[in-house]
Amino acid sequence: MTFGAIIAAIAPFLHVPFDRGSTERIFGFKNARIFLYSLGMPLTIWLGALIMSFTANFIEIRSVYKVQRYISIVFLSVAFYYLLWTFTASSTRDWNPIIYYTMALGISISIAILINKYLKSISEASKKYYKISDSIPLLDKRVKTVNDIAKIMPSDNKDIVTYKAMVDITGDNLNDVISEIKKGVANEKK
Repeated sequence: MTFGAIIAAIAPFLHVPFDRGSTERIFGFKNARIFLYSLGMPLTIWLGALIMSFTANFIEIRSVYKVQRYISIVFLSVAFYYLLWTFTASSTRDWNPIIYYTMALGISISIAILINKYLKSISEASKKYYKISDSIPLLDKRVKTVNDIAKIMPSDNKDIVTYKAMVDITGDNLNDVISEIKKGVANEKK
């Protein structure tokens, strides 16, 4: 997200180092400077909307979540519309304006909704990993408690399977399981 925010902040200024007098056409624009100028703001809106869409999925208050999600869909749609326009500016003369704008708007909204759903699924997976990660210390504490109780349990009669013997076996296995879960969560966070 930080990288996306940095790119979003820089994008409107990408056109600055390019020559104004250049006549080399790019995607129907007079030169690279004009092309990057028209690409900069939609790129900023798009990256900002991606960040907004992703972070909306971590909001616990349902009404705030819905508002932010719908706003991010609107911003994603607007950004995609202008990105489509930027890359198809030279071909707009070949299309009937009503068909062109209707298709561009439909495609923009569809892509925005799909991206929003994709980011929601990614954030749901992140939430699951965080939940597992948060429950590991509690599980670890319980295993230590069970092992401590097992150590003080008397085991005089060797013919009887004692609580201590059962806990010793399961306690060791639980420690291994906790270690594996911790490794898995640490690898997923990378």
